[in-house]
Amino acid sequence: MFMLFPSSSDMYSCSNDGTILQWDSSNLKMKRHFNISCKHLSSIQIHGDTLWCCCGDTIVELKKSGMPQRRLALPGHLRGPTSRFTDFIVIPERGELWTGLADSGELYVWHADGHKAAFKKISLTGCSGVSCMIRVKDQIWVGCCAESGVGGHCDGQLRGQLMVVHPETLTVAKELQAHSDSIKTLCSAEDRYVLSGSAQRDGKIAIWKVE
Repeated sequence: MFMLFPSSSDMYSCSNDGTILQWDSSNLKMKRHFNISCKHLSSIQIHGDTLWCCCGDTIVELKKSGMPQRRLALPGHLRGPTSRFTDFIVIPERGELWTGLADSGELYVWHADGHKAAFKKISLTGCSGVSCMIRVKDQIWVGCCAESGVGGHCDGQLRGQLMVVHPETLTVAKELQAHSDSIKTLCSAEDRYVLSGSAQRDGKIAIWKVE
């Protein structure tokens, strides 16, 4: 995964083993690298001058130097054999950190500057786990796995659903379905469309209009 710092030529990439590389986007040369201690580094996001990392059972906020400054650990009551953070969204103007879990049909919202306890919980009806999330305009689009008897988590064998959530009301505005497998990725095209891609059993890309 690659992320570019706004108003900067610095670009960052990450790998599952916790390695983060800093690149100069103007000449495509690596400037430095550092490692973060975690079980599974799945994604990174840039907000302000900090780098946020999704690390399995923790979400870590790093300074640009690579020094950790805040860490959110998966609470004990949510831990289990398949429990892990699958994706997250930071909403700076609201001071909120939204998280999704692999084996929970709920979104958990935390204070971005506190991380002590989730202060909001949003139930996603018919969902057994969250696989990916994206913010488009004033909406949160959530890729889910529909409930099934296969282990209760996103394992590539479940029916995929899309939920559109409004942060203001904390309600699900729409439930969309176009995939016969779990949704693996979401991306936005000019804030006008959302593209969803599913696992190999379905292997399709769906295009949705943002309203």
